[in-house]
Amino acid sequence: MTETLENIIKTKEKELLSLFKVMEEIKLSFISKTILFTAEWYEKASKKYVTKYSDITLSLSIDELEDLKKKVKTLKKEASTFVEKALSAKNIWWHENPDLRASISQYDLLGNKQVGSKYPEGVDKAVRFALGELGVILEEFGYNIATSVSFKPYQEFWFYTEQDQKAHFRPYFPHSLDWSDEMQETMVKYSEAFKKAISTLGEIQAIKEEVKRRRIMDLWDEADS
Repeated sequence: MTETLENIIKTKEKELLSLFKVMEEIKLSFISKTILFTAEWYEKASKKYVTKYSDITLSLSIDELEDLKKKVKTLKKEASTFVEKALSAKNIWWHENPDLRASISQYDLLGNKQVGSKYPEGVDKAVRFALGELGVILEEFGYNIATSVSFKPYQEFWFYTEQDQKAHFRPYFPHSLDWSDEMQETMVKYSEAFKKAISTLGEIQAIKEEVKRRRIMDLWDEADS
């Protein structure tokens, strides 16, 4: 009987490895779609802010406006660097560090058009880190944005405080955000694969515990003879 359980474990482990492979492919697809989204977002958001703070824009010289546009264009080209770095951080993708204690709803997309969307916290935070890089440029040109602690009035705080040995700040987009449809569809696929994978891992662990229990009982019986 224990032999049969060992074979079941091997089969389940193969299934889990296949799911991990699928999840890695979905992750890479999500990163690719987020790069496209981020590059477009940099352009749209920069136009929004030069309009939103029209007095500041009108106070800039032509040379300064040209410099601003150049820096935004460069940022767009570098979108892949910021997105890949942000979405490669630890503990974002479950398949890279499987843990049975993870919440089954960890990658669910919640909310609706009326109340707003709520995305998986770890992934959404990483996306916002990448978007926050635009804030560094807008701050440089005086657009009432702070990407670190500031005591100036009427600032938008575009930073996230991380506690390590000491507090440090990362550029971070703090406002309402809608992912692209492609990003959302890809995350739904990851969530589905995650639920299958964590269930399979749970089955493997349960069978291993049963194998261990039976071995202990066999040893116990042998000791009695």
